[in-house]
Amino acid sequence: TVSPRQINLMYFNTRRETAAYNEELSWLAKKNPYLSLVLFHGVPGSKTLEPYIEDAKNLPNALWYIVGNPKMVRKVQNILGESGILDVQIRIEEFSGYDESD
Repeated sequence: TVSPRQINLMYFNTRRETAAYNEELSWLAKKNPYLSLVLFHGVPGSKTLEPYIEDAKNLPNALWYIVGNPKMVRKVQNILGESGILDVQIRIEEFSGYDESD
């Protein structure tokens, strides 16, 4: 089913080799024009996220789904909040099994 609501999925992982579902998520994003997928491999920061945040400000009904290791999910959630993205627009899922250095 294709959603008529814009969804921005940002998947953060410190290393490409430990990231799950890259191929599957890419396939879904190609099939659904309302799904914007950003795969980050490395440590995200406010400068890295700036272009996406600016785009999102033009989409007041957009949802942000942030998934990945807990440390990075919290960091991105804080950056989005400080940039004016409302909490009700942010959905998170923290993947377990990471140590704090990931």
